[in-house]
Amino acid sequence: MAERIAVPAGKTGCVGEGLLRFGQMTKKMCFLLELRFISGYKRDKESLLAALTREPSSLRKYKMKKTLTILAALALGVGPGIQVSFAADPAVDALRPAVGGIIRVNEGETKTGSDFAAALAIPQNAGANNFNRTALVKDGQGTLLINQDTAINHSFVVREGTVIIQDAALTNTTTLESPNLTVGGTNAHLVLDAATYTHGVGYVSAVVVGGRDGDGSLTLTNGAKLSNQHGLFAGYPSKDALAVPPDPNQYTDAHVAGTYLTSDGSDERLYRNQNPDAQFSSDYVYSGGDPARFYMSKATINILSGSQYSVGTAIYSQNLEMNIDGQGSALIVGTRATGVGLDSSIGCGHGSDNGNYQPSAVINVSGGALLQFNSEVFMSYGSGNAEIHVSGTGSQLLMENALYNFASSEYASRSQLTISDGAQASIPYHYIGGGASAQDSRVLVVGKDGSYRGSVIYQDSNSLVYNENSLELADGQLNFTPSGGETDAVAATLYVGEGAYFVNTADAKLSVNSQSTEAFVGVVYGGYLINDGTIESNVTCNLAGTLAGGGEMGSVVAEAGSGIYAGGVPGYEDGVSIPNGVVATSGSPHFDALELQGGSKLVFFVDGDVAATEQNAGAGTYSNISVANSGLTVNEPGSVSADLVLGSRAFKTALSREDKAIPLQLVSEQAESADGAATDRTLELDLEYALSGERAELFSVDETGMLRLVLSPDAVTAAAVYGASDVLNTLWTSTGMVQDFARKALMTQTPARLSFAQPRRPEGSEHVTGIDLWGSGLGYFSNMGGAQGFDFNSGGYAVGCDAELLRESTQSARVGLAFGQSFGTFKSDIGSKVDQEALMFALYGGAERKLSDRTSLYLGAYAAYGRVDNDARTRFMEGSVGYADWDDDVWSFGLQAELNYKVTDRFTVSPFTGIDYVYGSHGAFLEDFGDGLNRTYGSGAMQVWRVPVGVRFSTMMELGGNQVLLPELSVAYVGDISRSNPHATVDVAGAKARVRGSNPGRSALMLQAGATWIMNDRWSTGAAYHLEARSGQTAQGVNAYVRYRF
Repeated sequence: MAERIAVPAGKTGCVGEGLLRFGQMTKKMCFLLELRFISGYKRDKESLLAALTREPSSLRKYKMKKTLTILAALALGVGPGIQVSFAADPAVDALRPAVGGIIRVNEGETKTGSDFAAALAIPQNAGANNFNRTALVKDGQGTLLINQDTAINHSFVVREGTVIIQDAALTNTTTLESPNLTVGGTNAHLVLDAATYTHGVGYVSAVVVGGRDGDGSLTLTNGAKLSNQHGLFAGYPSKDALAVPPDPNQYTDAHVAGTYLTSDGSDERLYRNQNPDAQFSSDYVYSGGDPARFYMSKATINILSGSQYSVGTAIYSQNLEMNIDGQGSALIVGTRATGVGLDSSIGCGHGSDNGNYQPSAVINVSGGALLQFNSEVFMSYGSGNAEIHVSGTGSQLLMENALYNFASSEYASRSQLTISDGAQASIPYHYIGGGASAQDSRVLVVGKDGSYRGSVIYQDSNSLVYNENSLELADGQLNFTPSGGETDAVAATLYVGEGAYFVNTADAKLSVNSQSTEAFVGVVYGGYLINDGTIESNVTCNLAGTLAGGGEMGSVVAEAGSGIYAGGVPGYEDGVSIPNGVVATSGSPHFDALELQGGSKLVFFVDGDVAATEQNAGAGTYSNISVANSGLTVNEPGSVSADLVLGSRAFKTALSREDKAIPLQLVSEQAESADGAATDRTLELDLEYALSGERAELFSVDETGMLRLVLSPDAVTAAAVYGASDVLNTLWTSTGMVQDFARKALMTQTPARLSFAQPRRPEGSEHVTGIDLWGSGLGYFSNMGGAQGFDFNSGGYAVGCDAELLRESTQSARVGLAFGQSFGTFKSDIGSKVDQEALMFALYGGAERKLSDRTSLYLGAYAAYGRVDNDARTRFMEGSVGYADWDDDVWSFGLQAELNYKVTDRFTVSPFTGIDYVYGSHGAFLEDFGDGLNRTYGSGAMQVWRVPVGVRFSTMMELGGNQVLLPELSVAYVGDISRSNPHATVDVAGAKARVRGSNPGRSALMLQAGATWIMNDRWSTGAAYHLEARSGQTAQGVNAYVRYRF
């Protein structure tokens, strides 16, 4: 347990700087533990893999300890490598403009340093400490030009306007624990043009760009140089009260304080509150309290045309845009101290404001420039987003230690690194993962002509590595101490796990070069290694790991639970994980050796009768695997399964043959000589076959000893049925949209609104009519479980007009017309997608009769019609894509009876019952899978009779000014007394089958809650939520509406 270190007000402690060692030592020990597990595991490969199959505990311990380290640091008010702040009061812990130290240049003016020689010569106040720090401050929107060599002994702040140092050297010798250079405020800019700025003394004295007082920009151009012994703080928050215990959102201690006050001690107002709209470009509003007390600044840093910025320790950034461009331009971080414990943070949000604020840091390296870190770097943490883009010939990212590409699933943050267009990256250890999805954690993209070199890549949950050119892993070493004296050897390692993707595209190369027996490429825990290029390494798949693609690689071991897809893997497209989004593709991967262990699986895509090759893996081919001579091993014959995904072209090809069969050479072994014929090893594997995931007796051996896929009548019927229920299930959603629309139209006529809401005419006035216009937003959502499951979401609108037919003292009646449109998307569990667009019409009405002083009877009715256009993208046997377009016709009517009993003048209980009927149908249409293969649907239909029985509770709340609020809640049992589920006859190649849609439960619980606000005798508005839940299905509806009475 680390002892908490007490730091007096105004003092600070830095992780890795001697005051707080908890984070450094913990990371050091954990880092050593992980590396010694990965690369120093002194056993044979089988032992290493056996350890990995135990969800490698040492790696897990490392990740846990790393997380605990960061959390512990956050508990102390820090992020990885960021200072601990125990400051208490800006009135004493502040940078104040020195007496006579404000250098003001008015807008439109340019003055030189010689005009302010006296101010620049003011020394740091005698006996200065953290309680009475002062600064030289540039104010005014004009330009200060320093074009002569100048030495200052003071913190220097560019708070307003521009400072240009041109063809000169500015040297700062202040030793105070305070920023030696700050750029932030109102239009605050510092430009070094062929100039130098140097701070070479003192330890805890940072450079700040964007911080306490507002946004700031720093530009180095024409060979300029900036050198600082401490760190760089860029784009940090600003808060005008320092909290105890410290707030991790602040960063307002001595390192990044800014100027705080407007003048010397005579004026205690904070500068950052003077004109925040001009000082802070972010429109972020703090949700935790008074927004006037909390702002977010932004830093812009440009290092151009051969300029260099040397940072002594580390970079700490939240909101940052940095551009490093041009041959010779460089940012070098850690020139004074390196190693674990001096971590740079790029885009770390630490869950700022509970994740409501997501800072963003972007670093662009181009034109032959260099970005170099001599110690660890954390990209993104908590709610922060981070991007580093390195592009162009000669551009480089050089890491002397580890790079952590974090991304948070909790805050949906992003962490991205791209190397492209001839750029190079060298990263000895690279951890990637943690995002909500692979799209958010698309953290390493090696683009065309880019190259990446490292030793270890560890891919954690929801990460993606996308290699289009050259990625090389080789043995190396890492430094662990700030002095760089302690090192540890690492063996070349690629670890792909926990839903991660590593993609090696066509023509790309992944090289894993090592002299160590511990070198390793592992795909485990649901990870995906997709190779369409070349992998020069041995690969092991286990624990649900998946290897896919049509490229070449070395020796492959497939252990129990793992799978090898010969070609593309379903659900993957263009480097992004899309579950059930695309189909498999054929391919012809080649392995130097292939070992299949019991419980492993091979998957082949069959779309024709021609074996796929490297040159031809397109339509009409089937996947196959080739292995070098004598390289194929099956440990337990009969225990390896093979799943064949059937494409539409294969189906058509087989049907065109007299024997209705396709010969398949799925696994072959190359001949010893280059011109020799390959040996078909398919039958020797004794595979257990399935067709599109289903056990299939569809295989035979021809007279030549070759495996054949035979499309028997049962197989054709299975193809006719597979996926057809997705099309029929759209009748559930079509009828659901129309019924939901009609019920919402009728809802405006409920007894509560007739009894309470409508303005009453004088007693005795007969047959007085009133016309209402209304409009409503519609939302309807449904999901079905089971083998034919789907999800449906829709939105739309409705408008209507209704009129009173009768209004008497004891009875009333209204009737109306409504029109609506709804737009929805249907997605099935097997990958079909249908866009649905509905046009709907309804006639509705209601009548109420008073039975006594406290009771009344209400009768309501509706009749509706809807025309629903369906545009579908479907699946054929999990293989080829199909397309279909058809219309559904929906008819519906309903009756409702309610007995309203006024318990009090303001509270009513209304038992109700009724009956609803809906009928949906479609005509005959075709589903086209291409190449002349169609699935024909005959006319289909469904119908449901439902009886609800329930009770509604409603009340009236007077809001004053003749305004009334009418909340209500309904609970009911809904029973389907008669139902015919969606059904139709389908036909594929003459094989007909009767297909039915889903069959949910026949009893449902219905809940409805809503409220109407009567604003005056003409305007009312309201909203409602509807839920109907039954076994296998949940349907929900929402609407918000407004009514106007003429």
